[in-house]
This record gives sequence, structure tokens and C-alpha cells, in this order.
Amino acid sequence: MQINVGKAFNPAADDPEGGRKAGTFIAISVVCSLAIFLILPGLFLWIYLPGYTLAIMRSVATGDDGKLPEPSKMDCLWHGFISLLVSIVYSLPLAGISLLALGGAVAALGGAAKSSAIMSLGGLASLGVMGIAALAVVFLICCFVPMIMLQYCKRNQFGDCFNFPAIFSGIMRSPLDYAIVVLLPIGFNFALAMIPIAGALLAPPLGALLMGNLAGQYGNKFLDMHTGPSRVQEDAVGFNRFE
Repeated sequence: MQINVGKAFNPAADDPEGGRKAGTFIAISVVCSLAIFLILPGLFLWIYLPGYTLAIMRSVATGDDGKLPEPSKMDCLWHGFISLLVSIVYSLPLAGISLLALGGAVAALGGAAKSSAIMSLGGLASLGVMGIAALAVVFLICCFVPMIMLQYCKRNQFGDCFNFPAIFSGIMRSPLDYAIVVLLPIGFNFALAMIPIAGALLAPPLGALLMGNLAGQYGNKFLDMHTGPSRVQEDAVGFNRFE
């Protein structure tokens, strides 16, 4: 195992100002979470969190001294928006399963209304199966998220998020290390979520910091991202902007 878990939990390991930057990022996230009922802060948070996670990931993966990006700079918002689009595409199978589950629920209600035990049980069974399938799809997508984000970090290209041969081969470089990248943030977020109120506020930013560092380490050690171009050239359209 080459992933340094302890380093992922210590923002100041390679950055003297890492504690301040992490604190600023957490503060921005918590304030937006508290004001999420205003809609705009919620929309900002949905873009800012993945965007800053990508910035952390790329900084660690390319060997940029392991320093955290400055959280007050909003350059990451564009990449957070791209990440949101990618998540929508990958959520389409889940949407299809949800529609099927809705059909099962309608069948169950219809069977109950007609006093047909067989129809009602059949609808409930279908609803249960679809619910399990939906959970399986969510977990499967979560397993691929770090590698999908790493593929994007290589060139900042939307299409790279769907380069399935590269995604699968990247995971197989070190399945054990990759399992840590996936499972540790999930377990960490789950544990934090058990804390009333504070857990819900702190889990997203702390989970983002953890996953960004772990995935960045994986990209640095197993995907040779530190040997590639240190910066991505900007174009007139701005699709490749990361700096």
C-alpha cells in the first residue's frame, strides 16, 4: 500500500498554510450550507465543493509541492460546473431505475385499491427490487467517481470522464490502494453524519479534503500524472481553464 492515509488527514503536512486554507474552505462550505434555503448559496455549494476537490486532486497528483489551492479563489467553479454535468450524465441510469420503481409503487397501490393481493404483493416486490438496484447503482457510481475525476484532471476535458478503458485500467494499477481512496471517504462521511447537525455541516467539506488528497496521491503514484505537463494551456473558449 503506497497511499499515505495519515498525510491525507493532515492538510499542513506539506503546506505550512494548509490549516488556514482548509479552515477557510470548511468555513465557506458551512456558511453556504446554513444559508442553503436561499437557493443561490446551495447552487454555489454544489459547484464549489467538487470544483475545489478537483483543484486539490490535481495539485497533489501533479506534485505541486502538495499545497492546497487557495479556497478564496473562485477559478475552480468552472470545473465544478463540468463535474456537475458529468454527475448528471452518470445519474441517468439511476433515474431510469427510479422510474421503474415508481411504476412498481403505482402497481402496488393499484393492487391494494382493487383488493388484489397478488397485484399488490407483486408491485411491492418490484419496488423492493428496484430500490436495491438503485442502491447498487449509487454505490457503483461512487466507486468510479475518484478515477473519473482523475481522468478529468489530466487534461481538463469533459470527454475524458467517459474514457472507460482508461478509467478501468487506472483502477487496476493498484486495486487495493484504489479501494482505500473509495472506501475511506465513504466511511469517514458516514461516521460524521452520525453526529447531529454538526456532522451534516462538516461531512461535505471534510470528505472533499480527504478524497481530494487520497485520489491525488493515487494519481501521482500510479497514473504518472506528476510526469505529465505541469500546466494545462488555456484556450479562447475557456473549456480547459484550471488556473
